[in-house]
Amino acid sequence: MKEAVASGYNELKITVGLFKAGGGQNFFGMMKEIVSRFTWQLPQTLLGFTYANAVNYLSDTQVDYYGGATTVSTPLLSNGQGVALGSFITGGKDLEADPANPLFQHEYGHYLQSQKIGINYLWKVAVPSFLSVLRDRFRSKENKRHKYTSTEQDANSRAIRYFHKRNVLKWYFKQNPIGSENQWDMKNIMDKNGQFTFLFERALDADLMGHRSSEPLSEKGPDNLHQLITF
Repeated sequence: MKEAVASGYNELKITVGLFKAGGGQNFFGMMKEIVSRFTWQLPQTLLGFTYANAVNYLSDTQVDYYGGATTVSTPLLSNGQGVALGSFITGGKDLEADPANPLFQHEYGHYLQSQKIGINYLWKVAVPSFLSVLRDRFRSKENKRHKYTSTEQDANSRAIRYFHKRNVLKWYFKQNPIGSENQWDMKNIMDKNGQFTFLFERALDADLMGHRSSEPLSEKGPDNLHQLITF
């Protein structure tokens, strides 16, 4: 009985999440974000809402909100695992609705992608990301590439900029790398005024999907050329 009440309460919180908007916006900005979920982002919103409710009734979950996103932490996923569909972010028990949470800060980047490309999100981000995770399962630890693919680097680039603008930046570069491994950290990305350096801004621009840099970060295809995804 206690579990049923908890699941019912969490279902209500998940539903309320459909109407949560990110802070720092005016009324019209918040309305645009919410309406977008039922139009521009509808496919992933439906999938995210359904998946969040499914894991809610199948496990002991925690539901929370941040920046318009609804987080659902569940023991059904391992720590470090996350799924972002629309504004719904489902992850392992280590997921928290906190920009200082390594898993959340990356998955929030996927929500920003969803807002940007709308109905294209599933086939341009979700499916390639899922396939990339599967490929990594057959690679040795030192050869895993999922974190460096176009979809993941783009998510990190968008998220770190979003949180920096809101002065809540504590980025975990080990879990969510930007560019080449160990290239950046919190000590070398900002100038004395607390702004991103010119070089780091260029690195973030290079990580956006579709940007043709001299050192692309997406995975190599059969022809040994990097496969770029254009928004």
